[in-house]
Amino acid sequence: METGAFRVSPDPTPPDQPEDIRFEIDPDWTSSIPKTQQVLKSDIEKTIVVFSTIYPKDSEKFSFYFKRLIGLAQYGLVGSKAQPDEARETLVRLQQEFAEREGEHIKNKYLSEINIATALSIFIILIFSILTLNEKSHALINFILNTKIDQNYILNYIISILFCIIGVWVSSFLRIRDLEFFNLNKITYDQIHHCYVIFFTIIITIIFSLFVISGSIKINIAEFDISNFYESLSQSAIFGFFSGFSERIISKTLKNRLEQPFAEK
Repeated sequence: METGAFRVSPDPTPPDQPEDIRFEIDPDWTSSIPKTQQVLKSDIEKTIVVFSTIYPKDSEKFSFYFKRLIGLAQYGLVGSKAQPDEARETLVRLQQEFAEREGEHIKNKYLSEINIATALSIFIILIFSILTLNEKSHALINFILNTKIDQNYILNYIISILFCIIGVWVSSFLRIRDLEFFNLNKITYDQIHHCYVIFFTIIITIIFSLFVISGSIKINIAEFDISNFYESLSQSAIFGFFSGFSERIISKTLKNRLEQPFAEK
């Protein structure tokens, strides 16, 4: 046991509908704060951020976990018989309980949303393909661009975009499969809607493909050069899947490549 360095109370006070936990240094405390109490306070603050992001602060579930959390804070940080080590062990168990009880629901909800966004995006691309690949539309495109574009070229590009969407879906699934407690809130309230993520990835894939076709960027997958992906259905599918699955890496690659001319100056 050790003496707690803090005063802990709901914020706002009185706790009709508390939204946070207020930590104040005890006026009688004169020495440095023990490391165990610093760690416990930090973990509690990060934990309440997860709860408040996942659940509205006026919900019953938030209130349920909030009460347990403030009890842990008072148990480990307040009074002459504070027990920060035991409180932190209990906090870890609470986090594990939350991940087991609520984690699968959160992941399934996220997957349902990404499934809908993926299906909708594929449907739109298929409709676009039907409208683009018929003879009249193809002739109109050639007339507008004042050139003759091979229909297979357009088909392969569409295949790459379809597999790009599939790559985003697979990447999202693998990313959330083994999420730990502190990452659960990151998938619950994404700042960018899934449809926007897919749309952004398609744009990045198109821009990336231009660099690949021009020879500015070389891609070798399993020792196969797919720089001429647009000439083959299978290579188009591989290129699209790679672009969607590795969107974050490709975005950074493009950013660095585009910044090079300015950096050299």
